[in-house]
Amino acid sequence: MLHLLTSVNSPYLGINFDTGNFVRLLDDPVKGMEKLAKYVYATHIKDLKPQKGVAADEWYFFSSTPVGDGIVDNMKLARLLAQAGYQGFLAVEIDFLHPDYGGDEDLAVAKSIRELKKIAAAVELESATTTA
Repeated sequence: MLHLLTSVNSPYLGINFDTGNFVRLLDDPVKGMEKLAKYVYATHIKDLKPQKGVAADEWYFFSSTPVGDGIVDNMKLARLLAQAGYQGFLAVEIDFLHPDYGGDEDLAVAKSIRELKKIAAAVELESATTTA
């Protein structure tokens, strides 16, 4: 992906960084963001955790949780985006909700929004402190 972005080298080409897709491919989203942050034009913020009883090669083995309840370091990802000058949204995506949440996607999204607001406020405060 980085090769494509640097080869094309156009302000009209960027990526939608999906935190969960990195995990599902057994890759580290933080390491990915370190390389790709300056090319991010949009986000899908997921948090995930393994689901017992599901084969590890099933795409939903890592099932969605509310942001903050899973294994993705979304705070670190938001910091990296801020350092790269990202001005876009942190868009919540719940695709296959982990069974621990009883199918209540509305509750999972609401909890995720609260957590992302905390993350955004903390990153904004850190940025303001750094530039002051």
